[in-house]
Amino acid sequence: MREQGTMYPEKGHSIPWAIKVRMKKLTHLDDKMLVDRSKTVLKQTLWEQKGKGSLAILFLEPGAKIRRHEHTTDCEFYITWSTRKKFMKTEFCNKGEEHELENTSKKRWLWVLSVKFDVPEI
Repeated sequence: MREQGTMYPEKGHSIPWAIKVRMKKLTHLDDKMLVDRSKTVLKQTLWEQKGKGSLAILFLEPGAKIRRHEHTTDCEFYITWSTRKKFMKTEFCNKGEEHELENTSKKRWLWVLSVKFDVPEI
């Protein structure tokens, strides 16, 4: 999915669903298999439990890309948004499917709310 981003998150900036960005809790998504190291992808994990799933906000700098990858043990529901244009888009990637995410903007950061659910083997 290719999307135009929003502005870089300001300290304590409010975003939808009453989630606050805490700059001290942002980490660099530094997985060489997923992210091109010349661009920045930041992550704030809001909740994570082994065997259950996770909830996180990702921030992709202009031109940043999360490479195509397969979800082998989980499924992912994610929402991208632009606060300025009031634009939201939702996507779902089921277990066994693959996807990628790219910020095609030249000026704005892309904000992504990621919800992952672990899918047990039957």
